[in-house]
Amino acid sequence: MAPDAGASLYMVNLDCADPRSMAAFYSALLGWEMPYCEDGYSMISNGSTSIGSGRIDGYTAAPCRWPGHIPGGTESSALVGLVDLMATVVAATGAELPAGAAEDSLDVLGVLTGEGPTSPRGSIVHHSGFGTFSFRQEPWKLVMGTGSGGFSDPRGQPCDSVVGEGQLYDLAADPGETQNLWSEYPEVVHRLYRELKGVVRGPASGLSFDVFSPTENAAAGEGVRKVADRS
Repeated sequence: MAPDAGASLYMVNLDCADPRSMAAFYSALLGWEMPYCEDGYSMISNGSTSIGSGRIDGYTAAPCRWPGHIPGGTESSALVGLVDLMATVVAATGAELPAGAAEDSLDVLGVLTGEGPTSPRGSIVHHSGFGTFSFRQEPWKLVMGTGSGGFSDPRGQPCDSVVGEGQLYDLAADPGETQNLWSEYPEVVHRLYRELKGVVRGPASGLSFDVFSPTENAAAGEGVRKVADRS
């Protein structure tokens, strides 16, 4: 969406776990000054628009407010990610990203304003701090590991050539992720994993193995074995 010449975005506030680090990151990326910096709340500004980062204990929702642009009470099931915040804020403010910055970020401003109900993002990759990848596309969520892969128990282990079981969920039918469909839809697992590897390249990713489709397993005489080392 082209910026409205008769309107301006004065301030955006973000809820995050580490406001000081968040503000320092965007200050360095955009070249904006940081007029306020504390552990609980920090702010950067270019003189006309400000981005605040704050931590609110127990706060889990992150509503988007922009009177006159984002209708109140709007809900969307469009696929977006935190990585898209940078390109979206830049589009809203009329700023320009430095060359090569935020290469994975997509502008989803149209989704927020209702002018573009379909997200420009067809899929998204997630990666936990403990090394587990997940991949979202259409109704499916593929988790390349057992357990949460994060802070909640059981953490589990990432998939490799030994740990050959992961998780697959149909989020349209099961948003609570209660029914693991990994064994029921091996072709979906195979397809999503190949797409994930197409995005996450290189042996350093930890994805240097293949997940075979049932057809490939049968041809190789491997029965139900789904994972093979390809490092």
